Amino acid sequence: MFDKFKIYLSWKQVNELYNNLLHNIKILNIKADVICTPLYGGVWVAQKLSEDLNIPIEFLDKSLKTKNKDRELIFADDIFDTGKTVNKFSERNNISSNNVTFCFLLSREQKYKLLAGDKYQLTNYVVFPWEDDFNELFLTTNKDEEITKLIHELKGDLKK
Repeated sequence: MFDKFKIYLSWKQVNELYNNLLHNIKILNIKADVICTPLYGGVWVAQKLSEDLNIPIEFLDKSLKTKNKDRELIFADDIFDTGKTVNKFSERNNISSNNVTFCFLLSREQKYKLLAGDKYQLTNYVVFPWEDDFNELFLTTNKDEEITKLIHELKGDLKK
């Protein structure tokens, strides 16, 4: 159903945003040992970055705790909106922004050591193409281990 208060992104738009983000990472010569991503919007971004940069992924559960907080990290997510996810990740892991580059397809602000495919100043809710699939996934299970297993099984589908 179409909602005039939401912006629905196409796969073409998402790929353009991703290519801009990847270009910025390469231009700035960002290096990382691990890509961390929450088990929701950031999975597609992290998967693509992992393939293109040859960096392993750590999928984070709802706690956003990483096992790699002392390493060079890329934190990948679909959108930087309110900053709650970034703040929670930083606080839970006692991480300084010196060893983390935050990467998003879209960003409402430029804060932290943050890279984005594009910056926007809209108040609309942004809907990514994968959200329906992931909403279905999260409605059918509430266990992080089951979600992680399903995400690994879906990796092939995420590339489409």
